[in-house]
Amino acid sequence: MLIDTIYSCCLNACRTFQKEREHFTALSAFLLALSREYGRIAKRHGLRPFGKTLHLRLRHSEIKLYLRTEASDYSVFRQIFIENEYAPLDDLTSVATIVDCGANVGYSSLYFLNRFPQAHLIAIEPDPGNALLCEQNLRPYGNRATVIKGAIWPQKARLAIVRGEYRDGGEWATQVQPLVTPSGSTMVVEGFDMPDILEMLKGPAIDILKIDIERSEIALFGSDTKAWLSRVRNIAIELHDDECRRVFQEALSSYNFGVQHSGELTIIRNLQAASNVATPVLSQQKRDL
Repeated sequence: MLIDTIYSCCLNACRTFQKEREHFTALSAFLLALSREYGRIAKRHGLRPFGKTLHLRLRHSEIKLYLRTEASDYSVFRQIFIENEYAPLDDLTSVATIVDCGANVGYSSLYFLNRFPQAHLIAIEPDPGNALLCEQNLRPYGNRATVIKGAIWPQKARLAIVRGEYRDGGEWATQVQPLVTPSGSTMVVEGFDMPDILEMLKGPAIDILKIDIERSEIALFGSDTKAWLSRVRNIAIELHDDECRRVFQEALSSYNFGVQHSGELTIIRNLQAASNVATPVLSQQKRDL
């Protein structure tokens, strides 16, 4: 029985290694395969989790990243670097400023910083553990990348962090909400508004605004956006349900743009204010890019 278990584990690890070898260097693929297989065994037999953070390098790339083996990091990595959800933005030119709202552990920021090597980026992440890893991932980029431990919000505010309640409860599903009655166990984070972020950028516009903020897009786009939305050129946003889509449509109702869908993302390109738009533009048949 033990021999069969060991054989099965080795076989599964070899299969995982071959799969990950497509995306990582040999050593990184080996470490990832070993840790993922141990994670499956530990879960099955009630063993202590591996609980390590791996430093991995992508194959055919200079990108190095930190990945937690017992978190949702690999799922985020897969969306960005394997499924290439942000590829529809790859052909943009003259990208100088990027804002990553809901940066998680920084993988989308890594993607943008390498795709647009002249750009400066601000990454905003409310979850303390995610933000710490995001800082580690973006440190090699020096003053090109700034990490803000906070949340994007319609106005400056103190917000409560909510973990484990939305979607699968993983690290990539952390939410924020207005702080009502704080208690000793409440994790509090600062909320920053978009004019704050624009001031930090010290630029005339945001060339790429990436938003994945677990339904907080309702608060962000449901409030007055006149002070900042006209200064955004392109948007990559995950809209989490029908209410999110409705609010976003209404906020963009006086703009013209191109729209495309990529995985879970809605990509808005060439956002421009329009004087004669009668209905929310996302409800019309816009051109696909």
